[in-house]
Amino acid sequence: RESKYLHNWALQIGAETGLIGLSLFAATIVLVFKCLSYNRRTFYDEASVLAALMVMFLIDSLVELSFNQRELMATFGACCGLAIGLHEFGESRDKCKSLVCRNILIAAMTFLIGLAVALVALPRAMQCGFLEMAEGTLETGEDTLAQGYLKQAQFWGRRDAKTYILGAALARQSADAALEEQALRRALELTPWSASLHVQLAEVLERCGKLSEAEQLLRRAVELYPTKAEHWHELACFLERQGRIPEAYEAARKAVEYSYLYPERDRALLRRIEERLYNISSSEMNSGTMTTHSNATSSSKTISPR
Repeated sequence: RESKYLHNWALQIGAETGLIGLSLFAATIVLVFKCLSYNRRTFYDEASVLAALMVMFLIDSLVELSFNQRELMATFGACCGLAIGLHEFGESRDKCKSLVCRNILIAAMTFLIGLAVALVALPRAMQCGFLEMAEGTLETGEDTLAQGYLKQAQFWGRRDAKTYILGAALARQSADAALEEQALRRALELTPWSASLHVQLAEVLERCGKLSEAEQLLRRAVELYPTKAEHWHELACFLERQGRIPEAYEAARKAVEYSYLYPERDRALLRRIEERLYNISSSEMNSGTMTTHSNATSSSKTISPR
C-alpha cells in the first residue's frame, strides 16, 4: 500500500508487527539502557553521551518519522551497538583500566561512527544536495544544468526513486515521452508499493496510446490505496475518456465517497458522468421505442383485409 506513517514509533511498530513485535522492540531498548546504566561506573563519559543520543532519538521518534529514515536508523543502530560493546568491555573492567585499553575503545567508537557516516550519511547528503540543485535549476528552466545535477544525484543515490521521478519531470518538460516512461518504470521498480507512481506512469502510457497497460496500472493504484480519492478520480476520468460510462460512474462514486481534499471537484465529476449515463439510457430507451413502433407499423401493413 501507499506509505502511511503515524509519526509515533511505538504506534507504528505496534500497528505493523502487533503486540509481540512492540514488546520485543521495547525489551531491546530496555536492555540497551540497562547496559548503559552498568557502563556508567566504568565509562561514564561515553555512556552518558550514548544515553543522551538515544533519549533524544526516542523522544523525536514520538512525534516525527525518525524510524523511517535510513540515516537515523543507522545512527540509532550504531549507538545500540556501541552501548552493548561498552558493556562487554565493562564486564572485564579490571583488564581495561589501563590507558591503552581506554584509548583503543575510544578509537573503535570513533572508527564505527566515522564508518557509518561515510557509508550512509555522506552519500545521502550528497544525493539530497544534488537533487535539490536539480529541482531548483529545473524550476528556472535551466534544463541542461538540471540534467547534470540529476546525473550526480543518481550517482550518489542509485536506488532512490526520487531521482528517477525528477528525471521523468525533466523528460516531460522536454516532451520526451519515451524517456519519461523509462524513468517512471525505473522508479516503480524501486518502489512497487507506490500507488501515486502507478497513476503517473498510467498517464504517460495513455498519452502513448498504451491504454490496456494504463488501465491495469490505474486499477492497481486503487488496489494499493483504496481510500485515496485522487486515484479513483483518475480512474473515473480515464474510463470516461474511453466511453465506458457505467464503469466510470462506479469509480466516480468511490472518489466522492473517499474525497476530503477536493470534494467539489469529485462531485462535479460524478454529476457530469451521471448526466452522460442518463443521456445514454434515454437514447437507448428512445431507440428501443422507435424500433418497436417501426416493427408494429410494418406488421400492420403486411396484414391484408379479408
